[in-house]
Amino acid sequence: MNSLRSALSKFRPKKLAKPTRDNQDKGQITTVHSISAEDLPRIRETATVVSDPQDVSNLRRVLLTTPTDETPSERVYREAYEGVQLWNHHYWTEHNKLFHKQRNDFIKLNATIEEPQLDAERMSVFYRKFLDDNREKHWRYNLEWYRKHFGLLPLDMKARLSRLRVRLYR
Repeated sequence: MNSLRSALSKFRPKKLAKPTRDNQDKGQITTVHSISAEDLPRIRETATVVSDPQDVSNLRRVLLTTPTDETPSERVYREAYEGVQLWNHHYWTEHNKLFHKQRNDFIKLNATIEEPQLDAERMSVFYRKFLDDNREKHWRYNLEWYRKHFGLLPLDMKARLSRLRVRLYR
């Protein structure tokens, strides 16, 4: 539980699904301006929480609903989904750090005293080179992204069927 709290403290949730019977199944999201860390576990029982964009990766973290009567299939899906999110976050964190480092190095090498800021045309040289140098890496990322997300589909279907069974046999 402490590891969950420490992970959650790294971002401030801004949106959550409106926890009413009417739109809980539709996945609608309503904006909320602040959620305290103490309220988050209670809110996650009925709502999906979406964070602000994280500093380096620029991705929004999604915390799926964790009902009190979560089935084993739902838990497996939720944990797999969180694992894919974590993988995605790590990739973009490393990618963006590399991009910013190389961009700053390029600016230092090409900026002059008279023109400390490079214009868009001169920066386009860097952008083109960065994309060319990382083409293979981006290609591998895209393939892995599809593989991981298509791998979630059977787990999601199994979780939805288990939730349907719970609702039908209560």
